[in-house]
Amino acid sequence: MQMLKIEQDAETREQIEQICTTLNEIKEDLKFLKSQITSSASTIAAEHYYSVREICGLLGISSSTLYDWIKTRGFPQGQLIGTMRRFDFTQVRAWIEQTGKEEVNY
Repeated sequence: MQMLKIEQDAETREQIEQICTTLNEIKEDLKFLKSQITSSASTIAAEHYYSVREICGLLGISSSTLYDWIKTRGFPQGQLIGTMRRFDFTQVRAWIEQTGKEEVNY
């Protein structure tokens, strides 16, 4: 009886070690996937063209304020894609950095 329990304990320990090894491999895979998603997300954000509504939402301003900034403060004009005006986020970010966050009155 005692011998059977020792064998079961050894088998249980081995199973636990295998599970731990598998969990560590999964953990490493998740770290890798997270880094890939983060990298992809920043690339997508940099390449994404935002609508007037999206830019206004990001900046917390109205569309009339946005068009006023385009006319009077040098805000990027964006480009027409079809009939919709779209803004390159990298240009918007550059404008904010150049203008200074303190001067950008939301």
